[in-house]
Amino acid sequence: MTPFIQSKLAKLQAQYHDIKLYAVVDGLQYERHLGDEISYQDGVSPLFRQPEDAKIAFAGPWVFELSKLSKDVIDELITLEKSKPSLSWVFSQLDMFSLTNNLVDLLNVQLPGERFALFRFYDPRVLIQLKEILTKEQLAHFMDNIYDWTFYHDDHYHSVV
Repeated sequence: MTPFIQSKLAKLQAQYHDIKLYAVVDGLQYERHLGDEISYQDGVSPLFRQPEDAKIAFAGPWVFELSKLSKDVIDELITLEKSKPSLSWVFSQLDMFSLTNNLVDLLNVQLPGERFALFRFYDPRVLIQLKEILTKEQLAHFMDNIYDWTFYHDDHYHSVV
């Protein structure tokens, strides 16, 4: 991982117990950049996991638990991060199952008129705008059980909060 992310992880681990680092990855951008779909494996889980989403799960958001990944996979994620708006870093004490459940609950937002839309929070181009589009209460809900959510946008790292 990058020195910036390593430093942030070290600071949080010194302050809190059991902090884990996760990457939230846009599956479609991953496939476009690396030429292969993300597949389910230990330490990698899709957020589109309902049976009706099976055909599009590869293109949706995925969560990677960095402690369970090889150096090669981590290096691929870093190259992806620098080349496409596709990845963010989540620092949390939650286990993989709990974190993915929390994130799945954030995927759909209700619009006026009883309509729903996909909330592309896994896209850095959306993350950069969260402070302006969410209320303080909504942002607190979004960051529930997450100590930091960092992403690379316009050649700089940013934090959701």
